[in-house]
Amino acid sequence: MFSGAGKRLSFFVANIFGVALAAMVLSSETFAATLTVKTDNSDDDIVLELQTNDSVSLITNSSGNTFLEVRGFYVEMSENPIVLSNGTDSGTGTETGTGTDTGTGTGTDTGTGTGTDTGTGTGTDTGTGTDTGTGTDTGTGTGTGSGVEVPTEGYCAGFDPELADCKEEQNFDPWIAGTGEVPYWIRNRLTEVFPFTLPARADAAETHYGYLQLTTGERKRNAASEDIFHMWFSETPNGPVLEGTNCEWYGTQAKTYFYWTQDETLQGDMCFLGEDSRLMYVNFETRCMDMFYSGTCDADNLRKSSRKYQFDVSRRIKGY
Repeated sequence: MFSGAGKRLSFFVANIFGVALAAMVLSSETFAATLTVKTDNSDDDIVLELQTNDSVSLITNSSGNTFLEVRGFYVEMSENPIVLSNGTDSGTGTETGTGTDTGTGTGTDTGTGTGTDTGTGTGTDTGTGTDTGTGTDTGTGTGTGSGVEVPTEGYCAGFDPELADCKEEQNFDPWIAGTGEVPYWIRNRLTEVFPFTLPARADAAETHYGYLQLTTGERKRNAASEDIFHMWFSETPNGPVLEGTNCEWYGTQAKTYFYWTQDETLQGDMCFLGEDSRLMYVNFETRCMDMFYSGTCDADNLRKSSRKYQFDVSRRIKGY
């Protein structure tokens, strides 16, 4: 967030669909205008190349704060002039995983048999006998067919390994931190889940808001016929979307800024996580979006493809 000439300008990106290009609202007056991007060192205008679903909007909320909303572009924040670009970003990385499956079992096998022996004659001995046995062997185990151990408390407690990938050691702690880009993968139609511990507001009083910056080398997908990128905050692994404003995001490509705050004055502009310390989750998946998908798309028909999806995430913090 920047300050200058008595006005505060806040940059954020919300849903990528349905935003009109260059819609401007200032105070109580509404008028048509043109947004022009310039640099300090040139009199030439910078041309913004807009493609399908790209847009740039300047809006004012009910509190009187003015925001620039950018769809399909990046906002590069620095001491230099703001640069809007439609560039690409790609990342490489490795992913390893281990799994254990243990089971214990007990079994019993018992057999009973009876035999008779009779003989007649001199010097001869004949006999007949029978021996029968029955047995059972049963066992019970404490593992899943996928070889994944599911915690009963703490991080990832009770998650479904057939629907999600959640590991206690793969988390976003400390939550109040700035990080570089880290590569992740969505595989096997699973949701990638990242637990974290939200600090109390009193312990993070200097943080105005934070955001996840996402980039990918994956192509844009067609929302009408393909699964697209989806992320959201939740209170349980792969659980329902956290109630609030902009607590989930869909995109045809994993390129965006996903904002959160503990400042209640911003809860109408970005996802408000609350002021109390608690365990929370960030979830990433690809699935159909019912608003745009041409076929059946619901909780029982997510239309997840088996294709891998690679994306990078960096976490950023902005103070007051």
